[in-house]
Amino acid sequence: MTDYIPLKKTLEQSLSDFRSLDNYYTGRMNNILLQKLLANIYNNPTHDNFFHFVNCLDFLYSSGLKYKDKNQNTKLKVTTILFNNWDNGLCLKEIKTAPAIHFDKLDSLRNEIKHIGDYYSFTTKVFHQMNSDYFIWDKHVVKFMLYHNFLNTDSKKTTYRNYYEQVITMKNEIHWDKSHDELDISIWMYVDNNKSRYLR
Repeated sequence: MTDYIPLKKTLEQSLSDFRSLDNYYTGRMNNILLQKLLANIYNNPTHDNFFHFVNCLDFLYSSGLKYKDKNQNTKLKVTTILFNNWDNGLCLKEIKTAPAIHFDKLDSLRNEIKHIGDYYSFTTKVFHQMNSDYFIWDKHVVKFMLYHNFLNTDSKKTTYRNYYEQVITMKNEIHWDKSHDELDISIWMYVDNNKSRYLR
């Protein structure tokens, strides 16, 4: 059995270091802003409110939307897909209060956006904003999981259920403190500081 205690301590230190940085508090403020924009959608689901949310998510968190800021056409396409699935289609508004993870909804939304590009990262971040139980897909996290044999398949071909279940397995195996909801941040920081090992 692999001893993950050293890895766990390394990730905890990475998270502690990040919390001491100014951008940690900036990130917290950004989350508050995103939650306010999302609240506007729940209260008034208009196309404009969805656009403000998509624009903010992309601007503040590099959401994975593959376009320049001046290319509003792609943003409008993504906004329309989210808007059309809010009350109809996938009924995305249910995500906020759903007692269980809606794996199929996330994969379906990803497939709907696929004709624009590969927006797995963006899709998971949309769901994460609605319900923090959804773990964000991120290149750094995926590379980390592959390196340490927590992910055993091509991330671009896997379903969200498979990815999510392997994330849970990883959390259990390294005995991650459930009171910390920032495992993705700690992994991202650690990988970014060790690019030669993980991003080869």
